[in-house]
Amino acid sequence: MVNNLEAKKTRSGKIRASTLFKGVNVVIATSYKENNWDNLRSAASLLEAEGFVCYPQSSVSPSIRSEDNFVIMSNKPIVDKRENIQRAFFEKGIANARFLYVLPVRHDDKTYIGRTVAHEIAYAMLNNKPIIVSRPIQSFDATVPEGLVQIIKREMNNFLVVLPEDIKGQNRRCSPLRTLPETVSFGLPSEEKNYILGEIDVLLSDFAKGKH
Repeated sequence: MVNNLEAKKTRSGKIRASTLFKGVNVVIATSYKENNWDNLRSAASLLEAEGFVCYPQSSVSPSIRSEDNFVIMSNKPIVDKRENIQRAFFEKGIANARFLYVLPVRHDDKTYIGRTVAHEIAYAMLNNKPIIVSRPIQSFDATVPEGLVQIIKREMNNFLVVLPEDIKGQNRRCSPLRTLPETVSFGLPSEEKNYILGEIDVLLSDFAKGKH
């Protein structure tokens, strides 16, 4: 049960982060910086054309929330604090998704991923979700913990590379995304699983402190 303040906010038109992921079967992991919004919407549009339900949706109009400078991938304002939005991304989005679609960004002629995307990939691995990348990941932002870098590098051979222009395939039935296995066994040892969960806790704590 929500408290009175949360209920009042919800009645005023704001929504809970968990509702963003209802019915979603593909989660897109990428930079939410404004200069990447067009790439994000383009990928979502291609996936939606194949019948997938994406977060974020291609129709979303991203906004930067004034109180914490957090990018909101919703056409409605969200009640939750930034750390709870990211927690919902993990627990409601990735955990229930058919697969994770990763859009690395380009910098200095290389593709790279940042800290949050690295954690999202690691969480998908914990849940044995197929991981699709639009381009091979060539580098990592300096903020990505070295332990995560090494785990992801080791497992990248288990990622499927599907360029945005190849999402559709020759026809809808031939889309490479329609022949994915339900799960992928990454075989992470228990110490790595615990390490990943610990790093996710650190990430969410930094979100709460406004450090990320």
